[in-house]
Amino acid sequence: MLIRLQKLEKLTVECCNSLKEVFDFEGLGEDGHAELLPQLSELVLTQLPEFVQMWNKEPAGITVFQNLRSLQIIHCNRLVNLFSLSIARNLKQLRTLKIFKCEWMEMVITEDKKDQDEIVFPQLKCLILKHLPRLTCFSSASNNFEWPSLDTVRVKGIPKMKMFASGSQNTPELKTIYVTFLEKFWKGGLNSTIEDLSKRTEIHTPEILEKEDESYETRKNIQNSQVFHNEYGRSYQMTQELPNLLISTQGPSFHAESSTMKPRREIEEV
Repeated sequence: MLIRLQKLEKLTVECCNSLKEVFDFEGLGEDGHAELLPQLSELVLTQLPEFVQMWNKEPAGITVFQNLRSLQIIHCNRLVNLFSLSIARNLKQLRTLKIFKCEWMEMVITEDKKDQDEIVFPQLKCLILKHLPRLTCFSSASNNFEWPSLDTVRVKGIPKMKMFASGSQNTPELKTIYVTFLEKFWKGGLNSTIEDLSKRTEIHTPEILEKEDESYETRKNIQNSQVFHNEYGRSYQMTQELPNLLISTQGPSFHAESSTMKPRREIEEV
């Protein structure tokens, strides 16, 4: 199915209670380089209680997320980490990264001792990390990170995060870190500010999420998207023209509306 969705731009996966991984790369890239979901620009994963990894195998020889601009991970409580360093290098177009209420997450990017080269997020402007009680750092890798466009960082409810990352962090546009819309801190650098915030226990106390959290952020990104309600876990054949896709198990029926898709009666179960 991934190969068919070459024009998919927005993907939301929500409330799939047994889903452990989103992408199945088994058998892909074995005969040479493969490029998957080249137009995907927005990805939202929310309320996936068994979700533990993005894919079932490291995508060696497969280019992924090369045009991804926005990534939101919400209420994925079993997810421990998100990306390897090699995948992080693909995120050249990423502008927004938001991670909310993932109880088991310990770090966002894992380390690779064989990879000591600098990591650059050239387009990332907004990073939000909220209500991640086990998060110890953004990355344990000793690599230096470059963030030439980063100007907004919001953190809340990260009591175990004593540093941002092991390596140096170059953030020329970042002047403050927000813990609420009004309250902000800055100690001259990303690592030093996170270290200072870790000593301020008041910013880690539980509270009702602000409106930019789970419900608001998820819903505003799936308006006008395709809706696929699939109670029994069945799969459906889709055309290459599909621009937006929502996968959910909240409803008892399958529903899709788009001029870019085959009419509903023509969609065949596979």
